[in-house]
Amino acid sequence: MSQELQDDIKTAIAIHLSVIIDTLDIVRNENAAIESEKDPEFRGRVERVVRDFKEKVRSLQGVMGSSAAGDGQRVGVEV
Repeated sequence: MSQELQDDIKTAIAIHLSVIIDTLDIVRNENAAIESEKDPEFRGRVERVVRDFKEKVRSLQGVMGSSAAGDGQRVGVEV
């Protein structure tokens, strides 16, 4: 029962992180050209935030991949 709950939590986290990443990509791609023309520093700030966020997601993936039960299961999120 606890393994099933843990798997459900991992899946929910992966889904939510995927949605967040997709949203950030949409914002970055749609606004990058317009904003970079208006404010070149904006693009650099956005790229830094996205890069930092992706590093945090990778860190979370590492935590999610290591379980106390040692079952070796991983839930992947494309970054």
